[in-house]
Amino acid sequence: LAPMVGQCDRPFRELCRKYRTSLCYTEMLKAEEIAYNDRYFQDALANYEEGALLVQLCTRNAQAFTDACLRLEALGGGIIGVDLNLGCPQQRAKDGGYGAYLAEESYDLCCDIIRAGRRKIKSKKFVITAKIRLHPNNKTL
Repeated sequence: LAPMVGQCDRPFRELCRKYRTSLCYTEMLKAEEIAYNDRYFQDALANYEEGALLVQLCTRNAQAFTDACLRLEALGGGIIGVDLNLGCPQQRAKDGGYGAYLAEESYDLCCDIIRAGRRKIKSKKFVITAKIRLHPNNKTL
């Protein structure tokens, strides 16, 4: 099940699991909030369902991304990794400078964010992926 903003909430993922989806993504969550806001973290991930789950994060901040990765890795269970959103074209991504707008602005920063997270993660089984979008000029990561 691919990540979709406003669609991949827990009830939708549970419905997809019922029909044997083997891997689900969360909707786009802010790395800063996952890393540093206990209430946001609980609301987003408390009582998550069984099965493989990738948590999709958006950020411009490598430290927040790393701290979110570490917090999610420590939670364990079905969370198998994170996905850095570099593809969202929506207005809220534009306003925050993340998603497709971050990828368009700075490939170096995108790579720095991913590398920072990977360096701190202990488990080789905890994956870091990136959702990307083909840009009009065909420039990709």
